[in-house]
Amino acid sequence: MIEELADPWTARRESALRERRGGERQRAAGAGPDHRLAFTDRILVTVVYLRLQLPHAALAELYGVTRPTVTRAIREILPLLAGRRFTAPGPYRVVRGCGR
Repeated sequence: MIEELADPWTARRESALRERRGGERQRAAGAGPDHRLAFTDRILVTVVYLRLQLPHAALAELYGVTRPTVTRAIREILPLLAGRRFTAPGPYRVVRGCGR
């Protein structure tokens, strides 16, 4: 699953950055700060959130990051999971455009 989601996540992220910048990048790829959560951890945080319905603050403590970092990670990964028709058990389901 991680390998299937990596390319769409990278493409979506680059597209958002290009739109925010108003054009192509001016520095080399990899310049700037690193993500606080690696891509695999972003997927894990999102799946744990969907499966266990833990609050964002609790997930932040578990992963040693801030609550906004967890919220941002979940917001980025949910549409990718929805694209694969990933659903969580019970009443919580991933739908396109879903996020906190």
